[in-house]
Amino acid sequence: MAERETSFTVDQLVQLREIERARVRRGAPGVRDELQALIERLRDGGVAGKFTDPREIAAKLLWDKGFGNE
Repeated sequence: MAERETSFTVDQLVQLREIERARVRRGAPGVRDELQALIERLRDGGVAGKFTDPREIAAKLLWDKGFGNE
């Protein structure tokens, strides 16, 4: 079995930039805010973080999917 690559690639960064440019050309906001929100969620523990209580884990999963941001 091949070892799974764990770091992001330059191709993925290029794709993010292409998506951002296409959105801005259409008059939509870029992905900067969404990307920053993802970075902050991952920095704060990602999906499960350090939680052991099943209710906290469920709440974090919902939060990471975007529920409750507002």
